[in-house]
Amino acid sequence: MNHSLLGQVVCVTMNDSWQSIGMLHAHDPFTGSVIIWDQPEDGEEDQTIRVRVLFGSAIRTVEPCATWNASKYPSLDIDESLEKLSQNESCSIEADEVRRLLSKSSISYLEREGVFHIYDCIRIQPPYSPSCCKGTNETALIRIRDALSSIQQKRIND
Repeated sequence: MNHSLLGQVVCVTMNDSWQSIGMLHAHDPFTGSVIIWDQPEDGEEDQTIRVRVLFGSAIRTVEPCATWNASKYPSLDIDESLEKLSQNESCSIEADEVRRLLSKSSISYLEREGVFHIYDCIRIQPPYSPSCCKGTNETALIRIRDALSSIQQKRIND
């Protein structure tokens, strides 16, 4: 899924064929999870827009849906959101910061040609952003990505 669907009305089909239609508010590129604003059906007594979090592991497809009325949704400033996202990705983390983070957390690592190898199951490649952290141990991966995100956020705020 790409970020061009943010702010558009989409149809999310789940693995069990259940579908949800709503405006795509957020997408987590790491887990594939999405947040949509679920549009109430015409004629429903409760016209409240509901927020629905759909987990990436249960999603089959996310496709644009032109048959629903997007005017029922609050407007999103997608350009501002995408600008913040690209700023986060462009804010590179220095290798020294990664070394400090891993040492402070008592995580043993091997560094080869600028790539950090952790427990033979995780790799962190330059520019050391959370999206550059890949691996097979989901729990460790989440912890390290969170730590890298906090370093990035601190750099952005400074």
